[in-house]
Amino acid sequence: MNAAPETHDKQIPPIIIQTLVENAIKHGIRQNTDGGYVRVESLMDGDYLIINIINSGQLLKKNLSEIHFKKNGIGLENSQKRLAMLYGDASSFTIKNKNDKEVIVTIKIPAAA
Repeated sequence: MNAAPETHDKQIPPIIIQTLVENAIKHGIRQNTDGGYVRVESLMDGDYLIINIINSGQLLKKNLSEIHFKKNGIGLENSQKRLAMLYGDASSFTIKNKNDKEVIVTIKIPAAA
């Protein structure tokens, strides 16, 4: 966990980080017989709170252009829908390969919300 001090008092939707960490374990780390890791980071970008969940592993190449949330379970789909419902177009949710060894989920929400 690496939370920038200026993010400590920011509110986020309940259980959203837990859901995404569980997804990282289930679909990333558990698939690797050598284990792996999950990092959670928070930082400010202007008036936005950025939360990154980074785990060892890789997205399947066929899913890189567009993540098919329903095929990957309901956790990602529900997280994306909750953010859209709470913040509308002021939020974003992305998942992609960060590099050749890691996957990153990034949530961007207004810090004042």
